[in-house]
Amino acid sequence: MTHFFKITVLMALSLLGSAQAQCCAPSPEVRATSAAPNTAGALNTRVQLTYGKTLTLNAYRGQPLVLAVFSTTCPSCITELKVLAQAQRAGVKVLLVSSQDTLPELTRFMQKQRLPFPVGRVPPEFVAGLNILMYPTVLVLDASGRVQERVQGALSAVRLRTMLQAAR
Repeated sequence: MTHFFKITVLMALSLLGSAQAQCCAPSPEVRATSAAPNTAGALNTRVQLTYGKTLTLNAYRGQPLVLAVFSTTCPSCITELKVLAQAQRAGVKVLLVSSQDTLPELTRFMQKQRLPFPVGRVPPEFVAGLNILMYPTVLVLDASGRVQERVQGALSAVRLRTMLQAAR
């Protein structure tokens, strides 16, 4: 291999890893700002779950919640599902939401992935109100519903454990 070829391959791999770690931007109708996230409004947002029920985040008050905002077409979001499933199996409440996918798309995705936590659809205003600039984004809400921790981009199991400890 020539030196030039090696450098080109390394640069391509680096860009691929970077693109996957910081995957996807919300759809154009989402207009996030640099203002503080509106968690008070977010708690009252109606989440349409894939199994037909509707709830608000207020339903989770009294316990920490891992709220993962994702898209079914985002490779990093799909990779992150393993970390979220481990947290759910360890007793952490996890809710996966999307504003970009339709409810039928989410239902098919949930069935295909065999997810152990609820999946639902939220309006684009929800994503904008929380200033979600990319997918995946994970928010850890404390028992009173306030955002304690936030990660935009790929999330590791170690980082999630640290976030949950800070929220307790």
